[in-house]
Amino acid sequence: MNLFEQITSANILDKKVTLISYGEFGFLEQTQTIIQTINKKEHYQNAPEDKMGVELIHKPKGKRKMWSRGIDYCNRVLVYDGWVDIDLDKVVYEEMDNGMRKSRYTCFDKQYLVDVKEVLKAEKLIMEYNN
Repeated sequence: MNLFEQITSANILDKKVTLISYGEFGFLEQTQTIIQTINKKEHYQNAPEDKMGVELIHKPKGKRKMWSRGIDYCNRVLVYDGWVDIDLDKVVYEEMDNGMRKSRYTCFDKQYLVDVKEVLKAEKLIMEYNN
């Protein structure tokens, strides 16, 4: 099942959800939002159906206007019910002795989402997409 089919079947329109996925640099991003519209988005020209990403038209928490966010077909996504608060810095980074911090894993590592699911195991996971 591709990303578009999985997100539309999750029935998350007009509900408060928390999206957790990888950003452009390979570390986690969290978005607390209400999704208004889900559209297919081509990853490249004439892309086949299994290479289609999604474009979400949504209203982020604390904002008045609609925003657009694209999620590529190769990105991993967790969708939680409601607005879940999580300190992603504690998941991504570890403190060193001299007060500096370093990331636990390399960018786009699958272990980040495993750690997030472990921290949020009490919360309701609506959808998980792993390509």
